[in-house]
Amino acid sequence: MNGPLTVATAGGGVAGTVSPGSVGTLAAGSTVLAGTYACDVSGSTSDLLAVTGNLDISAATLTVSGTLTASTYTIASYTDTITGTTFATISPALTTGYAVKVDTTAKLVQLVKSGYSSWAQLKGLTAGVNDGVLQDPDLDGISNLLEYILGGDPLASGQSILPTVDASGSNLVFTFIRLSSSQTDTTLTFQYGSDLVGWTDVAIPATTAGSVTITPATPTTGSDTVVVTVAKGSNSALFGRLKAVK
Repeated sequence: MNGPLTVATAGGGVAGTVSPGSVGTLAAGSTVLAGTYACDVSGSTSDLLAVTGNLDISAATLTVSGTLTASTYTIASYTDTITGTTFATISPALTTGYAVKVDTTAKLVQLVKSGYSSWAQLKGLTAGVNDGVLQDPDLDGISNLLEYILGGDPLASGQSILPTVDASGSNLVFTFIRLSSSQTDTTLTFQYGSDLVGWTDVAIPATTAGSVTITPATPTTGSDTVVVTVAKGSNSALFGRLKAVK
């Protein structure tokens, strides 16, 4: 199929369905899915809707058949633009630990297994060898757990992912980029103090609250920009640090 594809609700109220087949590939032109995408998975493979042009999933229903076991399944690709950050409905619900990921850079729609263990595997770490949360296989001073949370590469040395601090004004402003999916299995706490001995805790929430401002999907889809602002008050200086627990 080379032309445009529209899967919508028919006149009688029955929603249309697109199904590439038993773990097959359906190639189409610009596609609007307002009905159901019936996606089959088997082992580490899945159906693929390969779109040349634009893809719209904003009103679509995703139904997955089969047992999800792999870290990532690519269920759709497109060459131009996508409308919708996920499917309008997913029924039945995905296996616990899986989520839909729209990668606007690679132009893929994927089913991704979230969590530290899956991340470690995808990043090339070896179970029981260098995948411990406190290990630092690239020797850059950043533990694997923080590499995970801050969106780093545990096998490529570098410190550009570390939080930044601005204490030039009346506030201490602590900024970092968080991998959105890391919220599922980690807890973050910002700690600040004036003497490096006593610390005051500020829990990092899922969304903006109190002194913590969170901008989702920034700077890229799948990441959040987190800004913690604390008044310095009568203190001539404040120190801040990020505590992560899995």
